[in-house]
Amino acid sequence: MKRNHRPTAAWLSAKRVILTTEFIRRLAQGLGTEAPAEVLPPTVLAWTGDLSAWWTPRVVRRMYFRPNCEAPTGLSGEMFSQPPLVWKVAGAELSVRALRKNQRPRADTPLMIAPYWNTDGDSGVVCQGSMRAPEAGGVASLAAWEQAFFQSEFTHQTGVRKLLAAKRGYFQTLEALKGGRHRFPTDSLQPAGETLAEFIQRNR
Repeated sequence: MKRNHRPTAAWLSAKRVILTTEFIRRLAQGLGTEAPAEVLPPTVLAWTGDLSAWWTPRVVRRMYFRPNCEAPTGLSGEMFSQPPLVWKVAGAELSVRALRKNQRPRADTPLMIAPYWNTDGDSGVVCQGSMRAPEAGGVASLAAWEQAFFQSEFTHQTGVRKLLAAKRGYFQTLEALKGGRHRFPTDSLQPAGETLAEFIQRNR
């Protein structure tokens, strides 16, 4: 007579793990095959399922500073010349670096510290604060990330790295750039100590 062997709790637990892992794997495969193909613009530097990196040439953008912060009055809401920038979004985290030359960077291009408050000089990671991150993904979200960054309020300097190597102060430089009549002095940008490839491949 056959004896009925009741499955142990450990056996059931192991089976649940195997089934759950297999289910997630198949689900991920299904989602990947159903994702529509996108034509990437020439500004895109790297693209994976959970990371996107792109660059923007120099441009004039409006900037906002929170009232009662250390920024002088008369700067918030004005247009300022901006340097060429490199952007990276990994998951929901935004990072920004700057470029000395107004051209598409290569893997070995040295990056500069992005001269902005709310942006850590060591890592380039943005403290999002009042920034409203885009809900949509894909290529269409890239411009939305840029817009969200510049439409948020710059409230404080993040980290201890000096933003500019210029003899004049940070806000004196912004005052000179107000109105967008003069190009951003990229020779005053501080080295970030990493190349484009290192920035993209770094986890944070």
